[in-house]
Amino acid sequence: MPAINWITFGERVVAKDHPTLPDVANRPLREVLTNSGYSPDSAALDLRLMAGSTVHLDTGTVTDLLPVGVGNQINPLRLGYFTNGNVDLGFDSYLANVGTQPGMAQADLSLIGMHDAADPRIIFEGIAGRGKHGALLGLQANDIMTMFKTDGIDSNGAQVVGTGGMQFLCEVTATAGKVPTGIYFFTMNSTGSIGNRWIIGASGRFTPFTDNLYDFGNGGNGNPAPQRIKTVYAMQVFAELGDGGFQVLNANNGAAANTATLTNAPIAGNPTFWLKIAVNNAFKWIACW
Repeated sequence: MPAINWITFGERVVAKDHPTLPDVANRPLREVLTNSGYSPDSAALDLRLMAGSTVHLDTGTVTDLLPVGVGNQINPLRLGYFTNGNVDLGFDSYLANVGTQPGMAQADLSLIGMHDAADPRIIFEGIAGRGKHGALLGLQANDIMTMFKTDGIDSNGAQVVGTGGMQFLCEVTATAGKVPTGIYFFTMNSTGSIGNRWIIGASGRFTPFTDNLYDFGNGGNGNPAPQRIKTVYAMQVFAELGDGGFQVLNANNGAAANTATLTNAPIAGNPTFWLKIAVNNAFKWIACW
C-alpha cells in the first residue's frame, strides 16, 4: 500500500463537500479506503480483512497485509496463537493461484491443535437437539444431528447441492442419557440420484442402505479397475434363503466330461447334512459330513 498522505500542521483543513476546495480533513481515511479497493463515497462499505491477514490472538495484532496476485502463494487468513511463526492453536489457510487469472486458485483451510498430551488434538463436535435454549427437547427418531457434505459446480456453472457426504442420524427417539446414533454415507450417482448408500447403525452393524443394491468391491471393467476384498478373517453368514443356505449369482458352470469318483470322503458313511445353495437362482445342495 502506498504511503498515506497525512495532514500536516501547515495545511488549512477543509472538510467534505466544500464547493471549491478539496477535502483535507478526511484525506488519509479516503486514501486508505481507496488503496484497499473500496469506494470512500459508497453508501455501504463491506469492510473485511485483506488477503494475507495474520491475526495473533496472543498479542492482539494483525500483520502481513499482502495482495493476491497471479502466481502468488500466500496464507489468506491465519488466526490463532503462534510459536516461531507457526500456528499452535487456531485456523490457517493456503491460497495458490494455479491458473492465469486471479481467482483460479487452490484453497486449503486447516484447523490446528498442538500439544504434548495423549488427549485428542482436534475435536469436531455438533450438539443437536430440539427446542430452544431454556426449553431444550430430546431428539426424535430420524432427526439429522450433524452433517458433513460437499456441493459441486456442474457443466453449466450451476451449484449442485449435497453431492456427497455423511450425516449422523438419531435412529431411535432419545431417552434419558441415551441417543442411539447411526452414521449414514450418501453420494450422487451418474444419473444425478442422491441417496444414502452405506450405514454404520446404532447397533454397530455396517450395512448397505435399505434397497440392498450396493456391493463390496468393484467387479466391472470400468474405472477404477476391478477391485475385490482380499481377505475376510472372521465372517458369519446369515442365510438369504428361507430355509437356510446362501446365494451365488453370475456364476459360471464348470461342467466337463469326466467320470466322478468319491474315494476321499472325510469320514465313512453318508453325508449328515446337505447345505442348500442357490446358483444363478437355481437350487443346489452341497454334501456335508
